[in-house]
Amino acid sequence: MKKDRGLSKGLGLLPAPQPSLNRRPKMIRAAARSLPRTLLGSAIVAVAVYAAFLKGSSISRLRLVRESLAGQSKASSASMAAGGSPTWESLAQVQRSLAEREAKLREREKALDEQEQRLSAIKQEIIQSLELMKALQREIEEKGRKLDEQQEKRIKELSKIFESAPPEKAGSIIAQTDLLTAAEIIMRIDKRKAGRIWGYVDPKLAAKITQHIAQQDAWKRGLPPSSSLTDEASGQGEAEKKE
Repeated sequence: MKKDRGLSKGLGLLPAPQPSLNRRPKMIRAAARSLPRTLLGSAIVAVAVYAAFLKGSSISRLRLVRESLAGQSKASSASMAAGGSPTWESLAQVQRSLAEREAKLREREKALDEQEQRLSAIKQEIIQSLELMKALQREIEEKGRKLDEQQEKRIKELSKIFESAPPEKAGSIIAQTDLLTAAEIIMRIDKRKAGRIWGYVDPKLAAKITQHIAQQDAWKRGLPPSSSLTDEASGQGEAEKKE
């Protein structure tokens, strides 16, 4: 009987025995093992895209999500290499991790918005301060211009008075006037009349007034003032105030 069965098997009359499920080929087992990984990768990508769209799908946020996915993928690969197998618990863990990162991104975005608002407020304050300073500068320049005009008008009036006054009288008044004012007056008086007045002015005082006239001319030409003349004029002014 055994010989007949062997002969029949050799002739192909009897069907060959089927392999059991416990001894299926390695390709089938590899495909079955890679299926959960494929599902896990698809689920991770879906969760990542969903998280990116929650924040407006901006490029920067999507990049952060991709970096997070890369970290999770490395962790999953390391776990699989160690012999673990992906489960729905690992998917839930990835989702929780993405949710935490999403919350952190929102906090960072809120902090950046607040910082931007503070910087904008500071910028507005600086702009307002600059505008105020410019307004004050214009006001000071306007007042200075008016004072210069008033001073010029007063000097011209005094010059006319000195021109019409007798030389001896004008000389005595010049002796009692501060050096800067005396220099301004002499500069505006006719040269011939000024020469007559000089005859009634003390030579030392006349020399000082001449120095101040030269100093005024240097100021008009943009040259640096002489400290000795300025100190002398201020000292004379203080002495006159004490008297």
